[in-house]
Amino acid sequence: MVAGGIDGSRISVVHSGIAARSDPVTPRDWRAELGWDASSVICGIVGAMTAEKGIDLLHAIGGLTVHAAGFVADIDPAIRGLDVLWHPSKAEGLGTSVIDAMSLGVPPIAFAVGGLPEVIENNVSGILVPQGDTVRFGEAASALIEDATLRARLGEGAIGRAKTFDAVEMTKGTEAVYDEVLSG
Repeated sequence: MVAGGIDGSRISVVHSGIAARSDPVTPRDWRAELGWDASSVICGIVGAMTAEKGIDLLHAIGGLTVHAAGFVADIDPAIRGLDVLWHPSKAEGLGTSVIDAMSLGVPPIAFAVGGLPEVIENNVSGILVPQGDTVRFGEAASALIEDATLRARLGEGAIGRAKTFDAVEMTKGTEAVYDEVLSG
């Protein structure tokens, strides 16, 4: 909006929030379920499988064994069972599925589109790559697949970062904006 002529001091940003998880989430065992080797690194995509989600861009990344899970009703265990979240979206608002994965300790790789650069701190809570750069996306995927220590470090960073997108904080932020507007 600043680019549209609105003074930045008149803009308040309140990010969408997710509900805090009070109970630990038991990960879905994708390896056992699919008969994959115990050393397999499970990378997954979560969200609506629509054109803007960039699934078609991943065809440039070779050497993958792919399983399409379809609609998953119990999503938290499914996400928690991933080692890495891939989010190749071409366009994104904020990316609540990324926040969900981060809150479960699953580090994301995503294109730096929409609100994702606000969600993911590059190389702290996940990896951001330039929009549409499938070579860099593949390099980031390889780095996380090959380096369990990096996955763990980014997963810990992701948990911490996801806490800033808590539904309680979203509610407080929304109330603060209303209070400011109503107070003149």
